Amino acid sequence: MSDAADTRFDGLLMTIAQQQTDGIDGILSVFFSFLSRKTDFFTRPQMARASVDRAMSRYLAIAEEELKRRREAEEEAKRKAAEAATNHGDSRVEVIEDEEEGEEAAARAAAEAAERRRADLEKKQRELEEAQRAAEADEDINKPQGLPPTSTNGFEYPHYSFSQTLQDTEVRVPLPVKGVKGKQLDVDIKQDHLRVGLKGKDPLVDGELYAKVKVEDCMWTIEDGRVVVLTLYK
Repeated sequence: MSDAADTRFDGLLMTIAQQQTDGIDGILSVFFSFLSRKTDFFTRPQMARASVDRAMSRYLAIAEEELKRRREAEEEAKRKAAEAATNHGDSRVEVIEDEEEGEEAAARAAAEAAERRRADLEKKQRELEEAQRAAEADEDINKPQGLPPTSTNGFEYPHYSFSQTLQDTEVRVPLPVKGVKGKQLDVDIKQDHLRVGLKGKDPLVDGELYAKVKVEDCMWTIEDGRVVVLTLYK
């Protein structure tokens, strides 16, 4: 029977081996018990012993050949390892020099990249500061010039003051005299211009509005006969 044919029974024999507690002796005991009970193998002792010897000799030779092959493979591996170690020692200086040169080049490249990033950051910072200064300058130009802002989001000026919400602006214009009536006033509200004063006198307020207003919704009144109060809707 060939080795290839022998593998057909591996599953069955493995099951028998797993059920034995005596190892190889148990497996052999089961096999020889089978031959004793189910065959005439032991009725001819000399032939039985010769058959067992042939099987032993065959598989011992196979095992010895496999052991020899493994030893030769191990020796070959050791020889190759020794040669590789020798060759590595000869080239170690060159490899180390190459590694050092590579590390120096990498360090130079990293330093150059860091310097470029620093220069870019400084340039962007300068541009940002210049833009902020320009924006602040524009804001100062457009900001109404007068006294500090009031708590009602407005300003107080020598001739008038104003406060505002999102929807409207209240302008208060103090009059130079008391007891003024509406017919004595010159009040002109346009979409982008406001004029307030006494008739026949120079206007107290006369200028362009910061934003357009809804003329039809705007109104004005006199408070205590001495302050003109205008409500301008945005």
